Amino acid sequence: RDPLRRQKWQHLAALEGLTQRRLASALQAAAVALPGGRGMSIGGWLAGLLMAALPWSLAMVLLQAGAKPALRSLQVLANRAVGRDAALLDYLLGHERVQLDFVAHELAGRPAQSMSGVLALLADAGALPD
Repeated sequence: RDPLRRQKWQHLAALEGLTQRRLASALQAAAVALPGGRGMSIGGWLAGLLMAALPWSLAMVLLQAGAKPALRSLQVLANRAVGRDAALLDYLLGHERVQLDFVAHELAGRPAQSMSGVLALLADAGALPD
């Protein structure tokens, strides 16, 4: 496999992990139990493994297909949110937007520009992988 693409998957996985931890923390603070527990993280790991094994363009189309409806749903929620909920939803919207930006650059043949948003979110959180 292409080492640059492997590194991109690692950065995307780091972003996903960061977002999952941030969401889990917010749900715990609100005393909301997240169903699925460990099974969901294993499922997410397996989905990532499968995506990494697919041809790059197909993986990008699938990533886009998942991120677009998530973005629309989060926008509806963000329009009604206040306080801590609004801050969390703004972060989640940013997460989906940088994924879609990543995919758009990759599919348009501009891979050198695809990671800027992902890296910025990771850097803001001090979570850049080695």
